[in-house]
Amino acid sequence: MTAEELWKQSGLTGTYEAWAFGGAPDRLAELVLQGVKTATCSAYDLYLEEREPLPKEGDLSVILNARDEAVCIIRTTKVYVTAFDRVTPEHAWKEGEGDRSLEYWRKVHVEFLTGELASIGREFSGQAQVVCEEFEVVYAPYEGRNRTVFVYGTLMTGERAAWMLDAGSCLGKAYVNRYALYDLGSFPGIVAEPGGSVLGEVWTVPDRTIDELDRYEGEGSLYHREMVRAVLEDGALTAEAYIYAGQVRGASEAWWGASDDAPVWYACYGSNLKADRFRCYIEGGVCRENGKSYRGCRDRTLWAEDDVHNYPGEVYFANHSGTWGAGVAFYDPSGRGRVHMRRYKITYGQLKDVQLQEGPGPAWYDSLLCIGWKDGVPVYTLTNHARRPASAPSEAYTDLIVRALHEECGYTEKDAARYVRACRGKI
Repeated sequence: MTAEELWKQSGLTGTYEAWAFGGAPDRLAELVLQGVKTATCSAYDLYLEEREPLPKEGDLSVILNARDEAVCIIRTTKVYVTAFDRVTPEHAWKEGEGDRSLEYWRKVHVEFLTGELASIGREFSGQAQVVCEEFEVVYAPYEGRNRTVFVYGTLMTGERAAWMLDAGSCLGKAYVNRYALYDLGSFPGIVAEPGGSVLGEVWTVPDRTIDELDRYEGEGSLYHREMVRAVLEDGALTAEAYIYAGQVRGASEAWWGASDDAPVWYACYGSNLKADRFRCYIEGGVCRENGKSYRGCRDRTLWAEDDVHNYPGEVYFANHSGTWGAGVAFYDPSGRGRVHMRRYKITYGQLKDVQLQEGPGPAWYDSLLCIGWKDGVPVYTLTNHARRPASAPSEAYTDLIVRALHEECGYTEKDAARYVRACRGKI
């Protein structure tokens, strides 16, 4: 199997490099598959000579054997540069070769690094700088770890049934849209629900783990295993997930054990682009832009930070707001444009309180939609679960958006006005 074929089979997205270990590529690749080898190193001067960037955390690589056949996919988890003489016994153990001692590591790597440096006309010494890299396997079909599953409750890291995934590898945190999570008592369940979002984790596991999970989840009766689209920090993929087959009641939650103190990013695209207006949702008080009084959040602490980011989709104007006397902005993630959003870092509890003030009814902002990640923290926006009836906005409302984009979000007045005109054309 070629690197391209393995990459396609894995369902991963983004970019990757394909390479083989030096010296004994087949043996070292096998150590990776066995979970013994989780680190490697190379000569720092080679990167300088070839003007190549250093590996970095999050990089994905397809590991090849001596015949250039793809063996597995790894993700870099740690990179640092140090002198050869300062490499630690811990790193030597993680490289997994011989008796895994530092003495053995030094013996074989003096020869290896001497050859690498000689290829560019340099000599080896104990002060030679080496690039130490740690990694984890994220896809390994030859190991039987060829199934991808999205988990969201008691199977997640740190939860009581996480041990069931010991034979697998965690690809990271992920979210699934168009599903909602409900607390069923001692465990959760997710059900299909337009406008819903669920946070969880994505794992690659062997077939036998899926068989064990089927029994644990009561697949075919209590839960049904279905395919979902899961979005990680570095891309999206298709995964299997256990969907609850029964009836649910009460309010949904964004994730299992969600705490009101947990940090989230709130991405807004309408009048809350203006910080003073959004402040009313947090602290309460009368908004000078529309004269409406807001009760604020239970936690009135202002956002920790904010920034501006563009997301795929489109803004359109719909409904009839009594506050603004005309249509207001909604977000359609299926649109083909780009949406200027301002992200405020607040808490999950504050976000729920903001939704209550915006109007969580089925005709308004009933969808708490996850649209991405920033620094490992989920990014949410508020919109409706379906496209609402179009309605033109008032001049006061669109003028506010233009001013916010120009005065606070870094856009020229001309670009801000052009953007809002384009949104108005989508009513």
